[in-house]
Amino acid sequence: MPIITVSEDYILYQQLQTNDLVCPQSQMREPMQLDLYYKHISTSMADNIKKKPMPVFYRPGDSLEIAKKDWTHEMKRFVAEQIKKYPVPNAGFRLTTFGKIWIGITVAAFLTVAAIITKIIWFDAPTTNNNKVDFFSLSQPGDRYYGSFFDENYQDHQRKDAYTWIRVETVNAKDSICKIQLSSEVGKLTFETKQIDHTRFTGKTYLAKFEKDTDKVLFRSLDRTFMFTSYPMDNKFKDYKISAKENQ
Repeated sequence: MPIITVSEDYILYQQLQTNDLVCPQSQMREPMQLDLYYKHISTSMADNIKKKPMPVFYRPGDSLEIAKKDWTHEMKRFVAEQIKKYPVPNAGFRLTTFGKIWIGITVAAFLTVAAIITKIIWFDAPTTNNNKVDFFSLSQPGDRYYGSFFDENYQDHQRKDAYTWIRVETVNAKDSICKIQLSSEVGKLTFETKQIDHTRFTGKTYLAKFEKDTDKVLFRSLDRTFMFTSYPMDNKFKDYKISAKENQ
């Protein structure tokens, strides 16, 4: 944020002489001088010239200001006439070049943040919610999931880093028993899930019950010797499930 420095000045813009007014100090008609000033407030961001002037009466002989509380009705009327005749020049609020640049940057940043928030609220959030609903819904034939699996009868993959894609072949909606098949490629954990082969499924097949938890879905065989777990990271549901309907 820029450092804002403020300066205030009173600038003389009009001097008027009059011989027709009674001086409240001498109670005689004598020469007096009316000076009109305007207030100038300046910062690095903007210049502000106040519209209302500040009038000051003097006795030219001694240059002493006549206090406003001592002004006569004549003096007040004279001031009102002169202010109307000589308004403050260039009165108003104006941004400096620096101020315009800073405001432009601030507005652009605000609009960018607003656009991001709007996108999250109106587009990303509903989309994420729809993807989440789809991810945790009972599988359909053709659905594919990325995750880890364990098969105590499949010696090559008894390690913790057995990650692959599976494809759902059949689904029994009554008991949620699915026939699934492993991808042709099994490897270590990756967050670039779609770099693992998810188009060719030539691996072993299983009958497993579809289950869902608060943050993952599981396919578990009834004899508990096999389990596949799909656990989406950072709500990236589309990276962990490819719905069959996407290929229709």
